[in-house]
Amino acid sequence: MGVPVMDLPDCYERWWGRIPVSHVRGDWLALSKGFDLIHSPFQVHVKRLMDIALSVGLMILALPIIVAAAIAVRVTSPGPILFKQQRVGQDGKNFTVLKFRTMVAGSEKRRPLHREERRAHHQGRRLHAHKPPR
Repeated sequence: MGVPVMDLPDCYERWWGRIPVSHVRGDWLALSKGFDLIHSPFQVHVKRLMDIALSVGLMILALPIIVAAAIAVRVTSPGPILFKQQRVGQDGKNFTVLKFRTMVAGSEKRRPLHREERRAHHQGRRLHAHKPPR
């Protein structure tokens, strides 16, 4: 239903197989036809299955590193190995994220006494990807 409309970059791409840089918009990549995958319910399910399979495979490969990190956290400080945090996902659904604990147990409830006080435990400083926000 309706008449298909093609803009100038699409015409260039169809006719010559390339697009002049001067005609490329900032939203071109995100709105290009290659991202139609997410509009078909069947393909969304296929993508989800592929995401899960890839994640499981990578988790198996990373298992030795995960075990080493868990042992390091357990040996160097008291408290749980994992930290639970609530997040909001797609369609506003809440879910729980489990992360390695990089701070001393209960640090989110404590107030530091001194500015120089470090809340990260010994192995936590190694596990932090970046400086924690204050």
